[in-house]
Amino acid sequence: MIDGFIVLLSCLFIGNFISEFFSLPIPGSIIGMLILFSILVARKGVNDSVDKVSSGLISVMGMLFVPAGVGISQYFDLLSREWPLIFFVGMSTTLLSLAVTAFLFQAISKRKDKS
Repeated sequence: MIDGFIVLLSCLFIGNFISEFFSLPIPGSIIGMLILFSILVARKGVNDSVDKVSSGLISVMGMLFVPAGVGISQYFDLLSREWPLIFFVGMSTTLLSLAVTAFLFQAISKRKDKS
């Protein structure tokens, strides 16, 4: 399992380094996930140690959101002022992601039916 943690943390740290070094507006964790995804695609599968560690983390993922929820309580005044904009952005991005997902599903399904 230590190997899995090393792989996950290495991808995270490399992503953070790239984000900070190049002053990118993309969070380092997202870049790290893309690096991990690239590694998994190149290996054509998930390593057993990475699978065990990620499964363990996913099983406690709800608990990992508690600090973020507590942090939001510091901004209730801001949230009460800006809730219409937050609601609009949340709904817009949700609908956009649903539309993109549906489009990709149809495109992949058509491609798969042809082959």
